[in-house]
Amino acid sequence: MIELEENLRILNELNIKLNHVKDSMKINELIQELRKLEEESTKDDFWNDQANSSKVFARIKSIQRKINGYENIVSELNNLKEMKNNVIAAIQCYNMGATNMRKVLETYSNQTGKSINEILLDIDD
Repeated sequence: MIELEENLRILNELNIKLNHVKDSMKINELIQELRKLEEESTKDDFWNDQANSSKVFARIKSIQRKINGYENIVSELNNLKEMKNNVIAAIQCYNMGATNMRKVLETYSNQTGKSINEILLDIDD
């Protein structure tokens, strides 16, 4: 149980650090810049200036790589949080005994929006 508590502490620290990364990378500003550049690239005369269009297109790709990298990290952290919730639910089931397992699964189902079958399939994986 101590190991689980340590992992929960680390997950919380990672979440805080990820928020700092988002701020330092200026992700919200990059998203706004990306939208502006993508809108610019849809204008009829955009490709008339090859030098500018190449520069804009390169910037779009650069921003997309940064945003996608950040979003991949967010996705991985969310997966870890979901696994944490699954472990906590499993521990609760174990502690409550089989007679109360259905009640725990229903509670977890309500919290996550997943069906009980989906939860059980997650546990099998």
